[in-house]
Amino acid sequence: MKINFIKLSLAIVASALISFGFYSSAQEGNKTLLATCSMVVFSLVLGLALGTRAAAPRVALVTRAVSTVFFLFALLANACFALALFSPTFYVVGCGLALCTYLLVIYSLQHEKA
Repeated sequence: MKINFIKLSLAIVASALISFGFYSSAQEGNKTLLATCSMVVFSLVLGLALGTRAAAPRVALVTRAVSTVFFLFALLANACFALALFSPTFYVVGCGLALCTYLLVIYSLQHEKA
């Protein structure tokens, strides 16, 4: 897997803008938690989807597809948390488990033998 620093930096900037949007629309008590967690999640997802290049084209395609699905899931989960009042523990545990699952799938894809 090779890193494209221009695309990676653009993915991080896009993640920061999305996180700021969630920070602006979140309930008063959860703004910092939502902004921090969404920045971490979106930076990892967009960074792996856009900022890296896999050696095999098939692995790259599946990695981008999995990243797109998880990005949409994370976008929906963060929007629900920003608009409704959920427990911070529920949000951190749920998004943390989803992120760990995503990273495990991506790790397995990158180490797949062709």
